[in-house]
Amino acid sequence: MRLIIEDYPYKAEWVEPILQGVEALHSKDGFIRVNYVGYCYNSKIKDCVFFLPKVIINEANPARVLGKYIPEDIINVSDCQMNKTDREFIYGLSAWIYRAVKEYKRLNDDTEIVYENTFSRMDGSNTKVSNTLVDIILSIIDFNRREKDFFLFKVRNIHSGYNRINWNKTISREHAFIQKGRPVYLNLINRHKEVNYNEELIVIFYSILNYIQKTYGFNTVINLNYELITGSQFHRYLQHYGKLRLRQIKYRYFSDREVMMWKLCYAFFELSEIISSTRQENDYLLVKNFNIVFEAMIDELLSEKELKTSELADQPDGKIVDHIFPYEGVMNNGDMIYYIGDSKYYKIDNVPGKRSVYKQYTYARNVIQYNMGLFLEHPERAGRDYLIYRDEATEGYNITPNFFISGLLSKELSYKDAELEYRRDEEPVMHFKNRLFDRDTLLLQHYDINFLFVLSLYAGSNEGAKETFRGEAREMFRNHFIKYLEQRYQFFSLQQKTDKEGGIEQSIRTHFRDIIGKTFRPYNDRDILYLSCESKEEFREQNLQLISQLSQDFIVRDYKLGTDPRQNIEHYTESIASAIPREGVSLRKLNYADMAEEVFLFGGYRSDKGQKAWIDERQLYNVRYNVTRSGTIGGIKDVAVAARFLVLYEIGAESHPNPHVYLIASHTKYSQVVMQKMGYPDPHGSYLIYRIFAEVQFDGIDVKAVLEKARIEEMERLRIAGELTEDWERKWKGSPIYYKGKDLI
Repeated sequence: MRLIIEDYPYKAEWVEPILQGVEALHSKDGFIRVNYVGYCYNSKIKDCVFFLPKVIINEANPARVLGKYIPEDIINVSDCQMNKTDREFIYGLSAWIYRAVKEYKRLNDDTEIVYENTFSRMDGSNTKVSNTLVDIILSIIDFNRREKDFFLFKVRNIHSGYNRINWNKTISREHAFIQKGRPVYLNLINRHKEVNYNEELIVIFYSILNYIQKTYGFNTVINLNYELITGSQFHRYLQHYGKLRLRQIKYRYFSDREVMMWKLCYAFFELSEIISSTRQENDYLLVKNFNIVFEAMIDELLSEKELKTSELADQPDGKIVDHIFPYEGVMNNGDMIYYIGDSKYYKIDNVPGKRSVYKQYTYARNVIQYNMGLFLEHPERAGRDYLIYRDEATEGYNITPNFFISGLLSKELSYKDAELEYRRDEEPVMHFKNRLFDRDTLLLQHYDINFLFVLSLYAGSNEGAKETFRGEAREMFRNHFIKYLEQRYQFFSLQQKTDKEGGIEQSIRTHFRDIIGKTFRPYNDRDILYLSCESKEEFREQNLQLISQLSQDFIVRDYKLGTDPRQNIEHYTESIASAIPREGVSLRKLNYADMAEEVFLFGGYRSDKGQKAWIDERQLYNVRYNVTRSGTIGGIKDVAVAARFLVLYEIGAESHPNPHVYLIASHTKYSQVVMQKMGYPDPHGSYLIYRIFAEVQFDGIDVKAVLEKARIEEMERLRIAGELTEDWERKWKGSPIYYKGKDLI
């Protein structure tokens, strides 16, 4: 077998004899590059030539196949210095590539990138068929692999009873000699191992397998120990005798498997006779621009076929989206969104260029615009006939997942696992910073997938396996996109307070200029807003100010993408309604389990500085905001701005069994000057101020245990960061502690 790598520059003298009959590109530097993938039988050299995709070669200089072999050194695979494992892999890959091209031709019969020249012949049943030599070889190998039990069963039946004496025939046909009063027979009649036509067909079949293995290198297992037809005797079969002998024994086979085995043997000898004739042309199945086939392979595994003919994929500006499918958005509310993907067919370790990245962002813009056009023309069909990208109230746009996917060789050269892995994030594009829900904020990720897995799944036509992978891959894209967003943004859910009039639309109008591009209201969650805040230090003050303003009208909760906040919100509302003191209503004691998703602030005060009196009078609790001081919140944190309960304790009296627990209404940031004007004793720097409004009863709150838990965690954090000092605990004591109820149960 000869091996040529797609798009690799070969010296002309190395490959010109092999490429006779195949168009190749001669470059100015004298090298020859082949832009084909597939198979060709070259009658001049009487050998199979396989053209393998460039994905098996790296981008290094000099390039290496499988990271080991210079392509020129392995042109003749049978004679090159290649270890057994790699040699078997190359033969197997060649077969899978051939099958993939064959499958692409079947699914795209009108394609102009596949070039095929097969042999027209009669299959022994006066039926005209067309096959390449590799078609027959792979069919014979597959039959041998599938029908191992059939061969063992046939041979066992053929050989059963050999050398067993048939006494009835011996006594009736042979003369006996009497010796010491006992008959002795000199010629015993038994079942001799004579020519058996079932056995002869098996011998011919295995002789063909042996010839295929030695001549073309395809590895196969011959399970039964027969004396095979080899050498000049098999050459006689190849010339004409094989067909003749098979015709003579043809009508002795009746079972489907025997008939199939006979047809395969006959096809091989007939094709071999045609190949050896002087009128023979090259036999080939080649595809030009294999990147189109790779795109089709990925598309078969990911996309929704009905979308490929719509303007979502075949866009009016001439751009064609490789892969597109609807799937659940990053906010777990039932809203669907289009995921947009692009296949990248590269050599190992290559990455998309700037043009590819820009084009991919244009795909997303076009999809958004297409859906916006439908929304403007048919708003009454929103959410039913098309997906909704824009929320009218906030003028926010849903996040559009966008990705590249490249094929890489598995390190283990395995076909079994997808090995779908996140590689990198491309640089996002935007018109405004800190506006995730803006139409022009677009994000793009890059994934790698095992090329061998895709190849085998596509060529194998296993619909069940395809469907399983499709579901797993889509969920993985969603989860990684969520992970990407949560690394760069903080998210909050906003629920309008019950004492606000005018509905949520009125609150949105009140804060519209501040929240545009930062909030989004999903189609299926009309009473909940989602707020995004970019996590960079430069936006800290801006974000805190915004959340403080929103906390006047909304209950602000930290939100984890991919979860559903509605159940927690409803549970909180019902539980609080039964716990707030009201005349004539018996109060219910709450516990951590009731508020598993709510944030508790454990805040201390110093009685010797008059802090408790200030808290009671103002109904406010303050947390130092200056990040250079101990006891601060360390900047904007989701738990800090989303705290629902204040557990107030006296520093130095942490063991008191009944700490005060207050509901937090809202929060804001006050400067040191404002704090002085408000009469706060000895203020230092800015403060985050929580407004508290009602005391509720909680069961089982152990302040001392919570502080000990926090102390251990802080000590470990400082140790890992290399910041642990002897007086760290003195500085830390009295710092605000934030925990969710589920962390304290």
